Amino acid sequence: MKCTSGSNWYCSTINMALASDSLNLHDYCTYIKQLKYCIGISPMHFTGTVFRGVHMSLSEITAMESQNGPFFIPSFTSTSKSQPFSKNTLIHIDISPEWAKLSIGSWESMSATKQLPNIVICGTPGVGKSRLCQELCSINKSLTYINVNDLAKKEKFLLEYDEENECQILDDDAVHDYLDNEYFQKSSLPSGLIIDYHSAGIVPDSNHIHGVFVIRCCNDKLYNRLKQRNYSEKKIEQNIQSEIFQVCLDEAQELFDENIVHEIINETEDDLKKNIENLLKWINQWSSNDSTK
Repeated sequence: MKCTSGSNWYCSTINMALASDSLNLHDYCTYIKQLKYCIGISPMHFTGTVFRGVHMSLSEITAMESQNGPFFIPSFTSTSKSQPFSKNTLIHIDISPEWAKLSIGSWESMSATKQLPNIVICGTPGVGKSRLCQELCSINKSLTYINVNDLAKKEKFLLEYDEENECQILDDDAVHDYLDNEYFQKSSLPSGLIIDYHSAGIVPDSNHIHGVFVIRCCNDKLYNRLKQRNYSEKKIEQNIQSEIFQVCLDEAQELFDENIVHEIINETEDDLKKNIENLLKWINQWSSNDSTK
């Protein structure tokens, strides 16, 4: 598909995997989610007939009965004031099998044949780790999300309450043993783990970690986020000091090869969308490179 209404920003995202002239429903849904996060638009689902090489508006397409389908084609409502996109925007429909070579990926088919990287997402509380992980895993269903704090509560890996730091003490050894037994000591290598915790040191086996992404945030944004969590001023100050002195980043660089440690700024909604897009591309690139080894 190509837009003909001056929306080049849209054209650059059209890298859909196509095995034939029709869109696979799974690919379509995966792609729409990726597109939503890449450029901030919301999808509406419908079916219609694809007439190759013609210009039609989305409203015209939806009004037509399916004759050769159904084919799944995207319809959008715009949430971007600077780049309006409506049901009356003309779209040039020209789907080609060659476009499969440009695909961001059909995650389901990719995971069946390729190893996925194991990733640690770490950083000071409040920088946005969990939301980024959740959004990422909602797009790529082949990823396994492990929120260490939630895991510790569920499995009762918590020790006494630390009055000084105003938090529950985590039983690191118990978490290590659990992750080791459940994932790292299996007969098959772990694949597609997304481990969410403030410290990269929570991982029992660094040899099976392929990327460590340290999330960063400026002090004023971090303060506001922690304030919304009803943290005390003392606890907020402790976390801000940790961010200022890049404690999480330094620890990650000490524990892992510096080539796999990446620093990510996550302060705005635009940052979040960009980070998700970049992580999806990084995962796909890693998997493609790994399959050639």
